Amino acid sequence: MNKLIFLDFDGVINRCDADGWLITKSDSMIEAELVGNVAQIVEATGASVVVSSTWREQLSLPRLKDLLHRHGLDEDRVIDVTPDLREFTRGQEIAEFLKDQGPTRFVVLDDNDSGRFDMRPVRRHLVRTGHKEGVSKRHVRQAQRLLMEGPVWSPEVQSVALTG
Repeated sequence: MNKLIFLDFDGVINRCDADGWLITKSDSMIEAELVGNVAQIVEATGASVVVSSTWREQLSLPRLKDLLHRHGLDEDRVIDVTPDLREFTRGQEIAEFLKDQGPTRFVVLDDNDSGRFDMRPVRRHLVRTGHKEGVSKRHVRQAQRLLMEGPVWSPEVQSVALTG
């Protein structure tokens, strides 16, 4: 069975203020400590990472892999990005990505769940971080539990999520 982590960047592997401005102070704009927390999830569960962040619109997959690798995540575990479907919400983009994956356990690491970033189709799989703290040890435990014991996504679930 596939295990996937859909990874947002802002508010997950970096920290932001209430207005969405970065408060992470590093040249790369991400924090090794927070990427390390994601790496713990990957190592404990064998999950692969799919970048769902809007950073995928500016950086190629090889550049995203390199950036994450330089901060502690095995680049071979970063396998893809979600499709950029402007008329869809992020949750719908994730559901669209899952369409051809077969039965899958997954988590969505994201700090947002409204407007363009609505997660309604995949909310049961959402581990919502705090934008000021990023992905914490508590989120690591929650994500590991979902990836090991959580609900399984299947094509049948998919059709309901996209239409319902």
